[in-house]
Amino acid sequence: MSKTLSGQGALNDGSNNIAIGGDLHINNKFACNVNEEIHERDESRQSLLKSLRFEGMDDRQWNIEKAHAKTCEWFLQIPAYVDWLQDTHGGFLWIKGKPGAGKSTLMKLLLDRTGQLEPHGTVLSFFFNARATENLEKSTLGLYRSLSFQLLESWPQLQTVLDRFRVDHRWRIGSVQGLFEQAVQLLGEVPVLCFIDALDECQEEEVRDMIRHLGDLCDVQPRLRVCVSSRHYPNISVPKGGRSVVLENANDHDHDIAQYINHTLNIGDGGSCERIRTELLEKASGVFMWVVLAVAILNKAFDAGCRHKFWERLRQIPAGLHDLFRDMLARDYNDKAELLACMQWVLFAREPLTLKRLYLAIISMVEPESLTQCHSDEITDDDIKNFVLDKSKGLIEVNKLLRIQFIHESVRDFLLKDNGLSRIWPNALLDLEGRSHEALKQSCLAYIRSEPVARLRIAHPLPPTSSAKAWEINSHIYRAAPFLEYAVSHILFHANEAETKGFSQTQFLDTLPFNNWVTYHNVYQELSDRRFSPTVSPLYTLAVYNLGALIKAQPIGRSCFEPETQAYVTPIFAALACGHIDAAQALLERQLRIIAANTFLHSLPPLRASSYEAVMKYYRECGLGNFCFDFYQRFEVDKAFGVVYHMVEAGDEISLMVYRATERYDSRSLACSRFSLPFAPDIEHTTVAKVLIKQGADINATNDLGWTPLLIALDCGYTDIARLLIEEGADVNAKTHGQSPLYFALSKGYHDLVTLLTQRGARCN
Repeated sequence: MSKTLSGQGALNDGSNNIAIGGDLHINNKFACNVNEEIHERDESRQSLLKSLRFEGMDDRQWNIEKAHAKTCEWFLQIPAYVDWLQDTHGGFLWIKGKPGAGKSTLMKLLLDRTGQLEPHGTVLSFFFNARATENLEKSTLGLYRSLSFQLLESWPQLQTVLDRFRVDHRWRIGSVQGLFEQAVQLLGEVPVLCFIDALDECQEEEVRDMIRHLGDLCDVQPRLRVCVSSRHYPNISVPKGGRSVVLENANDHDHDIAQYINHTLNIGDGGSCERIRTELLEKASGVFMWVVLAVAILNKAFDAGCRHKFWERLRQIPAGLHDLFRDMLARDYNDKAELLACMQWVLFAREPLTLKRLYLAIISMVEPESLTQCHSDEITDDDIKNFVLDKSKGLIEVNKLLRIQFIHESVRDFLLKDNGLSRIWPNALLDLEGRSHEALKQSCLAYIRSEPVARLRIAHPLPPTSSAKAWEINSHIYRAAPFLEYAVSHILFHANEAETKGFSQTQFLDTLPFNNWVTYHNVYQELSDRRFSPTVSPLYTLAVYNLGALIKAQPIGRSCFEPETQAYVTPIFAALACGHIDAAQALLERQLRIIAANTFLHSLPPLRASSYEAVMKYYRECGLGNFCFDFYQRFEVDKAFGVVYHMVEAGDEISLMVYRATERYDSRSLACSRFSLPFAPDIEHTTVAKVLIKQGADINATNDLGWTPLLIALDCGYTDIARLLIEEGADVNAKTHGQSPLYFALSKGYHDLVTLLTQRGARCN
């Protein structure tokens, strides 16, 4: 077996096979003698490669329409692009243009054609997506993960760069940047072309850092070429030696727009028609999206027999794109409530909705009493489509994934940044986001309480998640109540966002039919361990979904350490196991509200208050670490050992300190349980040991192998803990396999502990 990697670089694939001068020869004998270690390594690489990929990675690129026939082709011939493509010294090509000028359409064409023009290279791409609900689609972390995945999947020989990461590695911007950089450098002379679209849809500081990093990488890897596109703002300098093209300034771009007008404006021929086409082109100012909308308006007037009013209608169309959006919103002022609901749902929905779900969401918001009629079989898909498109005034569309989106990202900019909603909602400037999430929450609540949902009959208990019966129930509910899955899955999210923006949710969970919500929630879970038991507390559910604002809003009552019959037993463990730092901090902050004035936390300087921030300050000054997410994400709760056991196993000093400050339990039950202190010395900090000892832990208890805490501390080299245990009265003559504490202290050279042990009665024989 052999495989060749073109180029002049040198690759080592981790199997002692070296590529020199461009050819990678894999030793047949070595490949046939794959041992278990190599198999595990390959499995590890595949797991890490898979972890780089994320849902929605290609959505934006997939949803961009192809260029209109024979448009954009001219760009392949302009000197800036030809020079960039043929440059063997790498570099940047930056395409800039107004909103709606057609940059993304052009980038998609270049991506398709460049692979043909550079057959020996590797072509990578990423299209930022500000409409996405997940941050990875609009962040440079997502960019580097996507580019790294594409590169490593295309060149399996490069996957050796994954060997320095653990299988459960959590990707951060620094690690994935380094991964991409190392993989590109290993390719040597193999050309790498990256197309990155819509930089303005990512945070400016992230973009500046990315441009800086890729510019530096182009300097050291001359076969790397990067083509990016963005609006004119924010203005970021092109890296040294880079080229830039302003799209709307190119004559051929205007020619593309003229060609589109000639092909799609159905007003016939003649002198006046040609003058209309010419004026349309001039008013467009290089903005393709404006032309698309203006042509649709004029075609509608032509179809209505208003040819005699063409000039008047053309002059009424505002020249700017945002002005055109404003005109579209204000021209027909009927059904203002439905229009506002439509805009709010497309702006602030947790995930893009289907046409039918958006229809029911709007009805739930503006006239929930009509929901029963809206589920009638007499209402067709065409009825729903006409309703939604009419209420949106033509500003939304159905994409290729059959989800609703704005016709262009500039619509979102117009509504949010240019206060476009003020035309239909005069108070739009006042807490727009918070008020919208409150309205969406109420819409979800109205649907959950509606008659079509109340008529559902769900089997108890639910069948296993993977069974045909479970699929049948899910399908039945979707047909009977299409919006229920979204309403159940995201009502808590909208409530949390509203609370964050100052709209109190203190009484919200009292109004939510919580038992029904739990039942519906369980129906939609694909994995059994994601289902809640019927007795689940609201606090536990909020922890699982990382809803810190709602946690803080809950009245003091149930403890976050109180065990439940759930997968992670307690709300605090659920938050930590899911990696939710917001929820974990909110739970402990809420817990600290019940600290009594005489607890030990108040007596430890500099702590003088019961606030979460004060506790965190104390922890930092004591040198304590952060939450131990890695442990909790891997652990399996053993209910027989109790809550404290798992916090000590994790080395979670923060949670344990709050537990001791706020909880009361029988110290004898702790001492009598299988866990007491033998596991505590595995933690380098003495804080945990001190807390447990003060709570009455049995410092002479033994583990399954007969080791006492003192023996473990001495054997592991935890001298501070050993000294603490000796001073607290630990048995200095306890033995395991005939070896005493004195033996370990002498053998390891702990002379001060030898002295202390003998002073406390350790026998020398």
